[in-house]
This record gives sequence, structure tokens and C-alpha cells, in this order.
Amino acid sequence: MHEPPLPFICLDRVVDLPLVRLHVRDWPGFRGPLVHVPDPLAPSSLIAEIAQALAPRWRVVSPTLRSAAAYQTDADAVAALLRVFGFDDTVLFAEGHGCAAALLVAAWQLAPLAGLLLVAPIRAAPAGLAGRGLGDCPPEWDKLLASVTCPLEVLDEASLGALERFLLRTAS
Repeated sequence: MHEPPLPFICLDRVVDLPLVRLHVRDWPGFRGPLVHVPDPLAPSSLIAEIAQALAPRWRVVSPTLRSAAAYQTDADAVAALLRVFGFDDTVLFAEGHGCAAALLVAAWQLAPLAGLLLVAPIRAAPAGLAGRGLGDCPPEWDKLLASVTCPLEVLDEASLGALERFLLRTAS
């Protein structure tokens, strides 16, 4: 007998963190969490499609980061989000400019992580206020990558298959 598919649920909420208020989308699931760190300059992410493919097997959480904030500020917001939600053994999945913030969270061990997946990291600073943090104080990518202690993978482009393989490797 064929079971009907489970309903697809996405909870939209606003989370008050120390010093910042973030809009968060949360797809409930049994395993995880997988926390998405989006590119704050490219809101057309594939996270909704990825969440639909993974939920309810995995809990997927995606905050909306501020486009004019420095990557260091975004790293602090992501770490605070993990603490407020009480997440341990989280897999961070970051895209584009969001990779710098996720890398800081992992390298500085701001939260216990099960894995870090960086997709199409952008190392160059964008023009304007949004790029000020990367331009004025660029991260030392190689040193930060070398200091990450959790499983780490860097992909050139988003792939649901690669993400699922990474999740299987990091699942405890």
C-alpha cells in the first residue's frame, strides 16, 4: 500500500537575538538540524527546494541575514541563533557571501557543529556598504579552513545529491 506524502510545512518566524532581530524560515524534521547560511546579497537561493526535498527527514532552518552587515556580524548572528534554538551537532550549509560567516562560526568553534558545507564561496568583497567587512578586514580563508575541526566540504555549485551525501557522512 502506498502511503500519502507528508504535508510540507514551513514556519515563518521572527527571532529576537541579542542585538538583532532575524526573520527565520523553519521546516520541521526528525533529524538535524541543517542550518542554511544564505548569501545576504543574493536572495534567490534554492533553499526552499532543498528544504522541500529534505523535510521532514531533516529539520532545515534558514535565517534572512542583513545585506549591509559585515560577515563578522552575520557570524555572531548565526552563532546566537544556534544558541537560542539550543542546536548541537548542527550542519551549516552556506552559499556565496554567507560562506565567510559560516566559516567563522566553524573555525572559531562558536557552536558545536557536525559539519560545514560551503557552496560557491565568494571571497571578493562586493561594492558598497555590504562589502565593507570583507574589504576592510578580509578573512584569511586558508587559515580558517585549516582550523575547522568538523567535516568540511567546498562545492562549486549547489547540488541536492552532494548535500544529501554530506548529511549522511556527518549524521551521528
